[in-house]
Amino acid sequence: MAWAHAEDGTRLFYEFVGAGDPLLLVNGQARDHHMWDRVVTDFSAHHQVVLVDLRGTGASDKPDVPPYSTQGFAADLVAVLDAAGISRAHAYGFSMGGRVCQCSASSTRSGSALVLGATTPGDAHGIARAADAGAVLSAPPSPERSDAWSS
Repeated sequence: MAWAHAEDGTRLFYEFVGAGDPLLLVNGQARDHHMWDRVVTDFSAHHQVVLVDLRGTGASDKPDVPPYSTQGFAADLVAVLDAAGISRAHAYGFSMGGRVCQCSASSTRSGSALVLGATTPGDAHGIARAADAGAVLSAPPSPERSDAWSS
């Protein structure tokens, strides 16, 4: 377990599992690094997996301001990579994490692989989700729903 600090001082949790080329796993909305528990062993057999709790989730700080944004999350990932001493990493982003990865893909931090799961480019190119899906995604995680998130 380790800590990085964003430009605004927000403390960001991260940890490593495995060895090899770095692979940054970027969580979906309102999820912490445990979202990857079912697959981290598979990835860590070939990569140094970097698990992160984005601001507002898990062990990371949960500031009220500035507003949370895709660009802000992308900057937080750069802060984590800096703190970890990683100059380039492959990235796998799921859902909102995929948007964050797309935002940061043009940076010099991008590795040779970018995997996007269940995501869109957002904004004008995105497709609005159904109202009931939005309600589920905005509700805090609970033990009763944990399998639904990782299936």
